[in-house]
Amino acid sequence: MQFCQGKLTKALLGILFFTISLQASSPNLVQSEKLWIATHPIVRVGFHSANPPYSFANKNGEFLGILSSYYTYFENLLNIQFQPVPSNSWDELFEMIKEGEIDIVAAVPKHLKTPKYIQKTEGFLKIPLSLLSLRKSSVLENFDELAKKRIALTKDTLLLPLIKKQYPNLKPFTSKTLQEAIKDLDFGKYDGIIAQTRAIDFELDRAQTWDKYIHCALPMQYEFQIALHSDLKLLHSILQKTLNNITLNQENRFISRWVSNHKESIIKTWQIALLLCALSLALIFLIFKYRLVSSKNQKLATNYKLATAHLKAVVEALDAGSWVWDIDKNVNIVNERYASMLGYKKDEIPTTFDGFMSLVAPEDTALMLASLKRHIDKIEPFFSVYVKLRHKDGTYRDIHTFGTVLAWHKDGSPKILGGCHLLPQANRQSSSEMPIDKTTGILTHHHYRAFIPLYFKQARLEFSGVMLVLFRLSFQNENINLKQQALSRFGTALFEHLPAPSGLCFYMGEEIFSSFFWCDDPNEAQIIAQKLYEQLETTLTSFSSEIFLHKGTAFMIPGSNVDEAELYQNAYINLAQRSSN
Repeated sequence: MQFCQGKLTKALLGILFFTISLQASSPNLVQSEKLWIATHPIVRVGFHSANPPYSFANKNGEFLGILSSYYTYFENLLNIQFQPVPSNSWDELFEMIKEGEIDIVAAVPKHLKTPKYIQKTEGFLKIPLSLLSLRKSSVLENFDELAKKRIALTKDTLLLPLIKKQYPNLKPFTSKTLQEAIKDLDFGKYDGIIAQTRAIDFELDRAQTWDKYIHCALPMQYEFQIALHSDLKLLHSILQKTLNNITLNQENRFISRWVSNHKESIIKTWQIALLLCALSLALIFLIFKYRLVSSKNQKLATNYKLATAHLKAVVEALDAGSWVWDIDKNVNIVNERYASMLGYKKDEIPTTFDGFMSLVAPEDTALMLASLKRHIDKIEPFFSVYVKLRHKDGTYRDIHTFGTVLAWHKDGSPKILGGCHLLPQANRQSSSEMPIDKTTGILTHHHYRAFIPLYFKQARLEFSGVMLVLFRLSFQNENINLKQQALSRFGTALFEHLPAPSGLCFYMGEEIFSSFFWCDDPNEAQIIAQKLYEQLETTLTSFSSEIFLHKGTAFMIPGSNVDEAELYQNAYINLAQRSSN
């Protein structure tokens, strides 16, 4: 009996001591609430383990994320130990409360329906939503047309009611995780992703890929609430008072620990002093540099004169017509030789780009524009193309025109282009520039550049998907005659087995062939490509056992903005990997 009385006395003294210590720090708790804390030192808190950066678990199951910072604060303020219990389902967390396995759920969305035995605190953390897209995408230009875009959500349909309320006509796709959705966004499967703003920040910061994407805040948000069993009224009151005690600065600190781009930027005194020292050193450096620059200006002027004279000598030696096109002013500056090639005087040549294009033969217009576009898009380091230009006498002359971008704008668009015109000799045009390859009998890489951009443009207008299949022939022995015959037979077979009516094929050189056809279903396109591969492999096998056929594929889904060059690059990587295997 004395032992029981001793234990009771110690417990009461402990409660009294704890009550006194809380008076200075706790958020105005009443006596019954303080007593509840003293008699319940451990509270089991369930948390969603797959909702970064708000709550997630590491390999050891530890409670991490913005919400964990809240509960660390609660522990220090209330002297309660929160025992975390992970789960990846809201329904499972509610069931655990019902069965008495946990006391509270760290946070649940305010708009999420909860069972009747659940009570919730007031909202305490606003969750803004954003639309993520690639920088080159146009999805952010008009939110009113969002319903026409391919928008993805994560598999957790928590955001769906909010989105349906704001955009009732939107029919979003679902992806397992935000990481997977971003990966599919990169490959053109989606136009955009709607997700929690801080979740997007967290993923992009972790992957260090900010420069690839842009995200814009949507007019939607929700709040988190703490959920607990309706019987725990005192704990509910304690948590609500504690939440009311949190300031905006404290909330920002909880967030900034997990989302780096929200970190506060505070300039301290020592930083100002360091900045002033740096400015002083910079000023001294500029004084010395000014003296060096002034001494070098004369050398630069001399070098410029030499470079100009050198360029003039090269142009005259090549008998070339030079041109410089200022895109912003739409002025094309040419020399005398440029004009005399076509029988004009210099002042008779049109000075605008449209004026120049009016001289290009109609059948070569697409070829000229395609070559120019591929260079401006930085697919090829220079543009070089053979076209026919109209002479003053009304006939056409074969001209080799080539050049490069001389200056770019800060946004990556071209500012000034420059180049030359040459009159090609009879043997100047290589076999790769001929419209039809003599060996294979199909269109060459030269015409691939002209036709494919137009082909893709039409596919996008038709809202059709495009399948690209690359074939590579490899030979066991270096037998020139065998190669020539095999390329000829393969070119004929590829042309005969092309999927109609949209199939195209080209010989790209170096034993590589490309084949394009329209197909809206990627699975069906792969089946057609495999059937085509088997037919062509049979043709080669029946001809010689020393020839091996490799295949690489890439697919552009309907309505995608994927560039043809990117599609070709993906197929070529696929081809290289298969070849190495």
